[in-house]
Amino acid sequence: MLAAVEHGELDIALTGLTGAPIDSGIGLEVILETALVAAVAHDAPIDPAESAGSITLGALADRRLICLTRGTGLRGVFERSCAAAGFTPNIAFEAAAPPLLLDLAARGLGTAIVPALTTAEADAFGVRSLDIVDPTIHGRLALAWRTDPPPGPAAKVLLGQLRIAFGGHTSAVDR
Repeated sequence: MLAAVEHGELDIALTGLTGAPIDSGIGLEVILETALVAAVAHDAPIDPAESAGSITLGALADRRLICLTRGTGLRGVFERSCAAAGFTPNIAFEAAAPPLLLDLAARGLGTAIVPALTTAEADAFGVRSLDIVDPTIHGRLALAWRTDPPPGPAAKVLLGQLRIAFGGHTSAVDR
């Protein structure tokens, strides 16, 4: 979707950011930022790599992982983080929605990489949530629009309405 905005095919998009460089002619406002966590079956044995509810990114290198599909912002930011840590993640399963990832993890098929979960959410899905540390990874969902050329009148109105709809919970993106 970001590429479509860059090429003028879309006026505005709600898109996940991967951490890849973004054209300077694109305006961005983050509407949601969340940490990524690793989710394992609730009854899975505690791995020595897990410590007090957390796991290092490097410790995920040898695990079978369950991730969102390629092209999503969360998958992109996760893969970029793994590459920076010196490994390619072993993606065993993909699904289009976090609840599906959690269902696969609850069945013991691997470690799901998902947005942060509350304890109640993790319990409801039958998983144990582990904070990914060293480094922590954050997914960001943002509004994106072309600034050069500036958006037309209809797109400006829509952008204003989206800002209102998100209750002022937007923040400019540092490039």
